[in-house]
Amino acid sequence: ALKQEVSELQQEMEESTKLLDTWEAFRKEILPTAMQSVQSAVKVEQKLVADLVEQMRDDPSALAALSDVQSDKPKLSLVFNMAGLSEDVIAKLSGVTGEEFVNPPSFRASIPFFDLTFTDQKDLEYCHFMMGCGQFPFEDHGDQCVVCCCDTAEKLYDLLEEHSDDVDISVLNLNMLESHSITGPRALVLTRPDMKSLLKKNSIDKVNKVVRIVLYLLKLHRDSIKN
Repeated sequence: ALKQEVSELQQEMEESTKLLDTWEAFRKEILPTAMQSVQSAVKVEQKLVADLVEQMRDDPSALAALSDVQSDKPKLSLVFNMAGLSEDVIAKLSGVTGEEFVNPPSFRASIPFFDLTFTDQKDLEYCHFMMGCGQFPFEDHGDQCVVCCCDTAEKLYDLLEEHSDDVDISVLNLNMLESHSITGPRALVLTRPDMKSLLKKNSIDKVNKVVRIVLYLLKLHRDSIKN
């Protein structure tokens, strides 16, 4: 029994030695190359972002469509990526140019063509809306704006309750917001048809109350930009 235990212990030591040798080889031979690749990728990404921001400042309408392999201009898809849109949504928008995207009437009319889910559509509209406000990239704004920082329906409803003395929110409840995944950013781009769907009733009076709520949220949003 002792001989068997010694044999098993020797085997474990040999396996441990092999594992250490493998790690040492990885550390010396593979890891440095991998780190160089990561650093190179970071530099490329930083340049892409820098070029994008510069193009956004100069002329966002010149951003190229993702499908345009000939253009050397930054791709509009980078804007969508930084806005958090999914790969599936970005693929559906691959033919959209900066010129089309920054044209409000034309682009808004085209949105149903892309067959997006309600939440994806609202996220896209929010991205479009923020570009129109001159807020890109808008990560910092999200930290400063009491509306845009509401990344869940619950946070948005909490905000509405805090301001219930200034705006009538009786027509809404948390369940309504959660059932449609209405966050602060999505609330800013709600349309009257969206509101009718949210309320599930064709009541002009109730829709008008939601309109006033959205207008109030837009005021809070604009105030955060001024500050």
